[in-house]
Amino acid sequence: MAFFDEHNGDYSISKIKKMAELAMLKMQPIPSTNADYLGLRNGVINKKTGEFLPHQADHYLRGIDDFECKPTELATPYFDDWIAFISNGNEEKRQAILAGLYMVLTNRHEWHLFLEATGVGGAGKSVFGEVATILNGRSSTAIISLKSFESATSRSVLVGKTLAYSPDQAPYKGSADDFKAVTGGDQRLSNSFTLMSFQPLCLVFCDEYKLSHGFYRSQRRAGKTTCDYLL
Repeated sequence: MAFFDEHNGDYSISKIKKMAELAMLKMQPIPSTNADYLGLRNGVINKKTGEFLPHQADHYLRGIDDFECKPTELATPYFDDWIAFISNGNEEKRQAILAGLYMVLTNRHEWHLFLEATGVGGAGKSVFGEVATILNGRSSTAIISLKSFESATSRSVLVGKTLAYSPDQAPYKGSADDFKAVTGGDQRLSNSFTLMSFQPLCLVFCDEYKLSHGFYRSQRRAGKTTCDYLL
């Protein structure tokens, strides 16, 4: 608008919108974000190598998390207290939780696992989901209900994401077919008759009740997705 004002040009909201739309059509598309990069306030972590890098334009980050990384700080007292609380002295459970978080951090979708955290209120499910979201990066995480996986329109929020997080879910009796598709990066038809291609995703579900037996039967038939009980 400053340009029009400076040259005494006539403009309207409609004209400005059309110019903005034209500019967007002319712009080169921004390359996809590398899923290995986790953006923080003071730099970028390469999640696969552990390198801490300065911010650069060619990282093509869509967002950063509001934390600072301290590469020389090794102590994690709050995390240690939390995992000690939820594992309650059970070393097998502790290792399972750490393995699940490692899977999210490094996007090990080729393991063909999804993580289901079940348990009563206060068992640590929500904190687990929050830690997983932080490790993955909020801008690379989609919040979606289990029921929404059945809808092509709702599934569109998964495009460009590497983690699907479903907190506080009600009992679910659907099949595993759609979960199989997104964990493997399969294309799924959208309502607009265009194919949406997903990056392979990690899935984290938090609920008080385990998924139905019918769900587990369908995921076994799929031969691709298995379950890992954490809590």
